[in-house]
Amino acid sequence: MRGIFKSPDVVRCLATFVEWFFYISSPIQTEKTLADQDTLLSKFNKLKEQFVEVSPSSLNFQKMHSLQHIIESTRTFGTADNTDTEITEHQHRLDVKLPYQRTNKRNPLAQVVKFVERRAALEEKLEYISKPANTSLPKKYWHLSACISEGPLPIHKVSEQFGLPDLEIGIRTFFHDLLFESGDGHRHRVNQKNLPKLSNPIVSFFFF
Repeated sequence: MRGIFKSPDVVRCLATFVEWFFYISSPIQTEKTLADQDTLLSKFNKLKEQFVEVSPSSLNFQKMHSLQHIIESTRTFGTADNTDTEITEHQHRLDVKLPYQRTNKRNPLAQVVKFVERRAALEEKLEYISKPANTSLPKKYWHLSACISEGPLPIHKVSEQFGLPDLEIGIRTFFHDLLFESGDGHRHRVNQKNLPKLSNPIVSFFFF
């Protein structure tokens, strides 16, 4: 197996891939550069075969296969620098990793989904009450706001009406997390009794 890596084709394979990578990374593409990339990719595909025997997957994995579609994707969607996984990676942290740490690790999926749903509802509510009073909003927001004819509803009434038994704890946890940098509230866990009270001035700032 060591003899494979002494082959001059190994260097040619790596050099071809690097050259192809610089081509595909360019923010400006023409039919000429795409044709050159196609030539380099074909050369790389032939040279990479020497790695099949030393690859646990025999080079049969998604990222290697996706290289074959980049040129087609460039023609359809634009240059590769328009594609970035940073947004989805960041959202995965907020919507999966951090909520998972708040679960008891038993049937975590349902707990994660519930956490994200409640956080989204609180964020929508916060955005709503931060808007000027004369802002026209869809009626779907009214049931948890002061726009209803009865005025603001007590939390226990909302919990009963909408089947949200943990609403108060969810709200208090939400405002606890607001005290810290985005996404870092879970690092400062406190007992339930030490969560911000709903009479806390910080909470009152948002609710009144």
